[in-house]
Amino acid sequence: MAFFSKSWYRVAPLRPRLHAHVRTYRHVYRGDEWYMVRDNQSGRFHRLSARTHAVLALMDGRRTVEEIWKLCADRMGDAQPSQDDLIGLMGALHNGDLLRAGGLPDFEELDHRARRQSRQELLGKVRNPLALRLPIWDPEPFLRRTYPFVGWLFGPLGALLWLMIVALGAGTALLHLPELRAAASTDLLSRGNLLLMALTYPVIKTLHELGHAYATKRWGGEVHEIGLMFLVFMPVPYVDASAAMAFPSKHRRAIVAAAGILIEVALASLAVLVWSAAAPGLLRDVALNMAVVGGVSTVLFNGNPLLRFDGYHVLSDLAEIPQLGARSNKYLVFLLKRHLCRIPDLESPVTAKGEARWFLIYGLAALVYRLLILWVICFFLIGNFLIFGVLAAVYSAATALVVPAGKALRFALFDAALIGRRLRTFVRIGALGTLAAWLLFFVPVPNASIATGLIWAERQDFGVRSATAGQITDFPYTGPVEVRAGQVLAQLDNPDLKATQILTKAQLAEAQARFDALPQDRRAERSIVQSQIDAGMERLASIDQQLSQLTIRAVRDGLWIPISGDDRVYRLLSRGDILGYLMQPEDLFVISIVPQTQVDRIVRDTQAIELRMPGTGALIPARMTRALPSAVAELPHPAFASVNGGRVLIDPTVSDALVPLQSQFAIELLPDAPLDQVFLGQRVDVKFRHSPQPLAVTLWTKTRQVFLRDLNL
Repeated sequence: MAFFSKSWYRVAPLRPRLHAHVRTYRHVYRGDEWYMVRDNQSGRFHRLSARTHAVLALMDGRRTVEEIWKLCADRMGDAQPSQDDLIGLMGALHNGDLLRAGGLPDFEELDHRARRQSRQELLGKVRNPLALRLPIWDPEPFLRRTYPFVGWLFGPLGALLWLMIVALGAGTALLHLPELRAAASTDLLSRGNLLLMALTYPVIKTLHELGHAYATKRWGGEVHEIGLMFLVFMPVPYVDASAAMAFPSKHRRAIVAAAGILIEVALASLAVLVWSAAAPGLLRDVALNMAVVGGVSTVLFNGNPLLRFDGYHVLSDLAEIPQLGARSNKYLVFLLKRHLCRIPDLESPVTAKGEARWFLIYGLAALVYRLLILWVICFFLIGNFLIFGVLAAVYSAATALVVPAGKALRFALFDAALIGRRLRTFVRIGALGTLAAWLLFFVPVPNASIATGLIWAERQDFGVRSATAGQITDFPYTGPVEVRAGQVLAQLDNPDLKATQILTKAQLAEAQARFDALPQDRRAERSIVQSQIDAGMERLASIDQQLSQLTIRAVRDGLWIPISGDDRVYRLLSRGDILGYLMQPEDLFVISIVPQTQVDRIVRDTQAIELRMPGTGALIPARMTRALPSAVAELPHPAFASVNGGRVLIDPTVSDALVPLQSQFAIELLPDAPLDQVFLGQRVDVKFRHSPQPLAVTLWTKTRQVFLRDLNL
């Protein structure tokens, strides 16, 4: 680029200066000095380098452009911008409504800019109809009046209170995790609860957004817009807390970005505490909804930095990389142009050390995750609003895939930067496309289905039960072991039974003494006492038998599989309670539950089956012995249900049985090796290995399964 410009004479006599509504804030990113320039009228920010800001500081309305350029030469030396650079900077600042070049403002031009900005905003809404924004209210006066009452929550005392609440809530959630999981799986998706969730969700999100607003006020920022954002047609409150971008401290900016998450986590913790203490009813249901919405959804979505929500802004501020998402996308395009198109002298979006690694990793991860979320949203819309959902899905897919592909094609065909390189670029693109198509459609890759299985037994007569009530005092085996007939399996104790034995013996001795003292001629009395002695002897024999049954022995040789649990010793047992299973190793098998979308592939094309044992991670080969021809009406064991940590979702409308929400089939597997250190009813991971097939076939199969499962197509 030439150092001098042919158009210099047009701008040299101008005396530029910043508008009165423009403010500048100094920031430091990764050791480099930058400046944030804010237009207080529009609320927009512009990021300038220290060098650009040095030029901007000279524009005071008194110096001409010529004088400014000469001062740059004196102060910057070889780093002095060229005349074209200075003209370009002034044009960009003027288009951003930051700069005046003397005289009264051009009101016609300002009106033209306002209308152009309105058209751009409208076009942005049309391009993204699944995330429309509707401004409603200027909350600044309300925030100014109420901040003195809540401001302390954003100080040290509020932080301490937050830690206490979250610690108590997390501890309570861990203690009641099975009950929470069961309640969330059975009650949350019920029809009656959906209305309650619809009423609870806006309240939580309103408090979330007020958290952003008050955090902005904490360090002097102003919030002038609150409204509704229709995210996938669901109304969600939002506030414009962009004033926080002016804060020089990255930690303050991060706290403002994270304020909503912190509020929701605190609400979720309080809700768990209320849920654990409340009786069944409306209050308990509301608390469960708040716990799920404020806890799970916040962590998975709002706190996810791969989505452009609060978590993204927190990561961007703490990593000291402004506009992480947009600049990551630019960096990926830069890499393609540089290495695929071989265009020289490209300007990299990287401005500081370490940013390139962030851009590459974040850009690829966010791209994949964004396409995944698009996939989920499309199927959600199609499944709930078929015609409208298909239209929205097609539109979203076009904007996310077709439009970028069209821009890339137009660049490859017509961009002037490829003059002299276009043919070689198309050759490289063709080679990469051919390689990708070959890998996608022709190269077989390993393929498998994953399911959950349970250690099971062919018959249910293997249980070893207590013949009498007692407390376990000795349980010698904590895991499966080979035992011989007569070997002690457990020792119980029953102090009450022993006391009854002593009492019975005393009563029997007393009766015997009375019998011996009676004369021979008092036959009637001797007969009564003799009957008492006989009854006492029978009672004592029964007690002795029960006491002998407190020592539980193996009745035959076999594999002893004791009950699981850390409280086996000193556990109180009633008569008939099970202590374990005594069986032959060949009696064990695995029963697995698979969804309808996978059962056909598993039965028709399974090359090998592997059982992964929990704890040890050992792999045991197995073979399929039977596949039930019809779907199970009820799960064969509670461990398969999601409420108990399994994979199968339960129908929330059925309260008295574990009925799967979707059709499930049972498959029985026989291990090819002995199952050591297992418990009856223990979960194992089952992998069904299928024939290798190209990735495109696998993706098509998965897509077809989704249509069959969710859309019944």
